[in-house]
Amino acid sequence: MRVLVTGASGFLGRHVVARLAGAGHEVRGMSRRGAAVEGAEAVTGDVLDPASLAPALEGIDAVVHAAGLVSHRPEDAEACWRVHVLGTENTLDAARAAGVGRVVYLSTSGTVAVSEGEELRDEGGADPLMLIRAWPYYRSKYFAEQAALERSGGGMEVISLNPSLLLGPGDTGGESTRPVRLFLEDQIPAAPPGGLSYVDVRDVAEAVCAALSRGRGGRR
Repeated sequence: MRVLVTGASGFLGRHVVARLAGAGHEVRGMSRRGAAVEGAEAVTGDVLDPASLAPALEGIDAVVHAAGLVSHRPEDAEACWRVHVLGTENTLDAARAAGVGRVVYLSTSGTVAVSEGEELRDEGGADPLMLIRAWPYYRSKYFAEQAALERSGGGMEVISLNPSLLLGPGDTGGESTRPVRLFLEDQIPAAPPGGLSYVDVRDVAEAVCAALSRGRGGRR
């Protein structure tokens, strides 16, 4: 299968490219600077520039949409919205125009596995928007996921994956690694109720590979 990976030069993107290439897929890696990523043909493209997406999608069978901005700073709220919501709309609309049959969208556990008290939720649980609306990153990913799933059908299946915080080799100073570093440096004086959930980035890459062949369109 010929697969385009957006955000291919990022922490997650590099692992996804490696796993797809290892499974025998022909991988094209897209980034804003056209950075070389081992295992992929490098192409330049920006999810906020629709005109740049058509050349990157030429001849592609499936898309893994991993481009994003991981930031929990309030001042990055507008940037998160543009990259996640507008970028996802642009990418999936361009994918449909190019005849792409399958899209795997990398969402986040923050759009589903959020609750108050001791309630446990799965991918079919109650809508968490009221709980995450004060967090620009999760709010933008919530609406991006909605935009992605709404575009499933009519010859293009869209599957959403919802990984929690990513850890693994190659992450240098990422947002997921930061709380671990602070804990190890004894800089967290107290912990509130609840917790954090982590997943190995290589397991997420494996899930992406599986979703390309076994995921159900229109669903998480």
